[in-house]
Amino acid sequence: MKDCAQFEVVLEPDHATSITNRVERIAYLRDYQRELLRVKYEDIQENDAIIIADLDLFALPNVNQLVRETNHMIKNKQHDALCSAGVMYRPFGYYDIFATVLFSDTFTYPIKGRLSGKHYPEEDTSFVRTKDVFGVFTQSDLLEYFETGRHPSTKSVPTTTFVERSVQREGNDSIHDNVAVPVRSCFGGLTIYSAPKWFDTRCNYNMNITSMMRYANKNDGRPCEHVVFHNCLITQDPSTSIAVHPFMKSKWNSPDQFDNRLVPGPVDHSLVTHARRRDAGDQLVNGNHTLRINEHETLVLEVWNDTKSEVLWSAKPTIGQEIDTWTHMVLMLKKNGKLLLIKTVPNIFYPFLESTNRKGIHPKRRNETGYFLCDEQREICPLSVWSSAIEGPVGDAFSYALVLGDDGKLKIIDENSDNVLWTNEGTYEEDNAMERVAW
Repeated sequence: MKDCAQFEVVLEPDHATSITNRVERIAYLRDYQRELLRVKYEDIQENDAIIIADLDLFALPNVNQLVRETNHMIKNKQHDALCSAGVMYRPFGYYDIFATVLFSDTFTYPIKGRLSGKHYPEEDTSFVRTKDVFGVFTQSDLLEYFETGRHPSTKSVPTTTFVERSVQREGNDSIHDNVAVPVRSCFGGLTIYSAPKWFDTRCNYNMNITSMMRYANKNDGRPCEHVVFHNCLITQDPSTSIAVHPFMKSKWNSPDQFDNRLVPGPVDHSLVTHARRRDAGDQLVNGNHTLRINEHETLVLEVWNDTKSEVLWSAKPTIGQEIDTWTHMVLMLKKNGKLLLIKTVPNIFYPFLESTNRKGIHPKRRNETGYFLCDEQREICPLSVWSSAIEGPVGDAFSYALVLGDDGKLKIIDENSDNVLWTNEGTYEEDNAMERVAW
């Protein structure tokens, strides 16, 4: 058995509980931790590194990768702080936007959640998460930017899959220095620091925040402690380099995938495919059968043989095709057992939607030349573009589920009675009404 380093557990001081503001308490405890470690490791050397991690995450980055990245930092001295890319699930994306500030001084936090409630002139607003988590620029887009360097305004679909891009970058030492993305601040649940930089006595997590309130959120009424600390490090030494490593990933919650059932629930518990990450959408799985929304906005039931698939059944929307820009496709089961394929589109001004195209949609009138599809204050508009067309009774006595069976067939059943409401082999009256969906 290998010898392990000493592991110490230090309780927080009793008076810390009297600090009622969540972030202020965390900032105080991070400084308390720094002072304990400063005393314990008073002889800090230039090539020393320290890893700061939150232990309440679902999973930390791979240990071997941490060792490799730490050695690389010590040897090459390219960065003073290397943050993990914290990933969340449901909805999928880069989690730690409260701690993240890009160049040039772009706070990624949504405007509706900021204490100031506004943008600032030097910000690149295309990198600020939009109001809706399934909106035009999401935390999934931000993660993809870190992984690929691709600006969110780019509409092209990658020629390589997400998994292939990850392998290419993780396995190629020659591009190692180009993987990390420089930022003004980040954390991600785990960050590797140059120890002399982290122990800089001129900076603290719990400093005067008066000049930092542009990074404050409404819930906490102040900026994140990492933003405060990193701003001080950069102010004291403008050469300080802080970066996000997109493939040094921590997981903020469980990445549990769907099995072979979809039950009624909110949008983040439905099958979701992101327009710019179409190769990594949710799917139902039973053996070698899958149900997913593919790259062409089509719901497909497939059987897989190694890496090749055969489509057994599909549902391609016949309505909504005139709106070719979308952010997400969602397969949702309603409480009445009706299955909806939903297209979320930017709620922008559509001057071209003539009455013959609307097929059931009644846009919100702006003037005589065009329409918004939803109320103007909404930034996206969820539209139903296909449905199973069959509804069942609603109530405590009914519990519907979409099930992908062992035989590779789809059916919607009432699990309380085993009655079948719909199957993919049935013949039903087509529902051609494109409708707004509330969620």
